[in-house]
Order: sequence, then C-alpha cells, then structure tokens
Amino acid sequence: MIAKQGSGTSLAALDDTHLPILITTFRGHIALEMAQWHHGATSRVLRQRHGLGLPIVYITDAHAMHVPSATVRKYWADIMKQNEAMMNAMLGNFVVLDNPVMRGALTAIEWVTRLTQRIRYVATLEQAIVEANRVLVEHGHPPVSLDVSGYRVA
Repeated sequence: MIAKQGSGTSLAALDDTHLPILITTFRGHIALEMAQWHHGATSRVLRQRHGLGLPIVYITDAHAMHVPSATVRKYWADIMKQNEAMMNAMLGNFVVLDNPVMRGALTAIEWVTRLTQRIRYVATLEQAIVEANRVLVEHGHPPVSLDVSGYRVA
C-alpha cells in the first residue's frame, strides 16, 4: 500500500508494495506534522518486519524535498537516536539526494545522531534500487523487480 500525507506540492509518502524494499518519498516543504505522521507509519512497518525476522532495505527519495526546518531536523535526529536498534537492523538505508544544501542539512542530522555509517547517499532512485538489490542478494535474499522508469507515488 502507498500511504500519503500532504497537499499541493508538499508530500510525504510511504510505499510498502515492494517489500523488502521500503520506499519513502518526500517532496516540497515537510512540516513537523507530516514528519510525525511519516515516522508513525514507517515505524509500524519496520517493527512488524523486524519482529518477524524479515529483511528490510529502506530508501528515502528526498531529491525534491526542500531543506527541512530546524524543528523537523531536530525531530528526525531525536527519533533516529531513539530508534538506533531498528536502524541497525536494516540491511541498508539509502537516501536519494542531488542537492548540496540538502546534503548539508542531512549531514548535520547524521553528525548529531552519529549514525553516518548506516546511511548511504545516491543521486537517483534507480541507483538506490540497484544498491538495495545488491544488499539483498549479499544477504541471501532475492532481488526486487521494480521498474524505476514507471515508478510514481502521486
């Protein structure tokens, strides 16, 4: 299912239709309420898979997201620190990002959480899918078939 929240040009979406690859898409300005909704939705999927011992590779497509506010950056840093065990249980965590200003904002979150070794940045969703499948195969799981050229969440 693809769950979404947002309006106009702002969007937070969570797509679990390609598990064990879980894809988040952020577009535009992400308000704190959207970040909180997203965390709740993502946490449910991650806890369920982790509880069943199932693999997960997490992709965040943030290439069209505006730089988050200081409040949202702090919120994300706090929840990442609080959920470090869950982050470490993921086989991989990829962020699609091609904006140097955004990369700086997310680097600040990494620095605060000290979770830099768990997040890998890539330039395109296609590259993220290739890397996610590589990680799955390395851990003995079959790759996911996903045509990136036709992938849309909204």
